[in-house]
Amino acid sequence: MILITDYFFYDLKEAFENVLSVEVTGKQENFILVMPGQGVGSLYYTNSALNLSIVVQNLNSRDGLEIATAIYNRYRDQINLELTLPETYLPEENPRSINCLYIQPFDRPVPLGDVGSGRFQFSLNFSIQLGGLEI
Repeated sequence: MILITDYFFYDLKEAFENVLSVEVTGKQENFILVMPGQGVGSLYYTNSALNLSIVVQNLNSRDGLEIATAIYNRYRDQINLELTLPETYLPEENPRSINCLYIQPFDRPVPLGDVGSGRFQFSLNFSIQLGGLEI
């Protein structure tokens, strides 16, 4: 089963380092976390809206903000953005691609501050209208 967030995870993984898709384990200092969907409707491909949340953590607050801003700029106000999974990821599963008709940010990257041990976090949230299933 392919989760909607998997498409964003692999898209970000191509552009950034330390991208995580499920949970943070161990002493991760710098990472980008694509938050898993919070409801059945957001877990599976539908022709509806999806709320996407991404958390960026970095030991350097400026570097963290720069990474969060780069992700914000990558997705904000995108129209007809197609995201495709790599061939090696669940090759027997479909759909291989999704079309994001429109991606709208809720706000610019929101600083969550120092979450302990000098780790600074930033939150990004997007509303995405999905459509155009590609098999």
